[in-house]
Amino acid sequence: MSGIRDLLKASGYSEKAIGYYLNKVNVGELSDADAHAIYTGPCGDTMEVFLRIEYLGGIPPAKVHCTCLSKRTLQRAIKQYKKKLQSG
Repeated sequence: MSGIRDLLKASGYSEKAIGYYLNKVNVGELSDADAHAIYTGPCGDTMEVFLRIEYLGGIPPAKVHCTCLSKRTLQRAIKQYKKKLQSG
């Protein structure tokens, strides 16, 4: 495995990413998946995902704003993270 680790490191992958790849973290088929998709990008790489959704079964109309709040907060956190990455 040292050869694969060295190749991934030389390609610019972090040790954490290499660890995920080598240890097959979150890899495999979910037999009870709610959704499944395969996509091949223009580069030729293919990704397959299986999703198991923790669906709440509905939210009272007066509380829908709470779901919007969580979505917007997550979007802001991702935006802040991207800015942090770009600034180095």
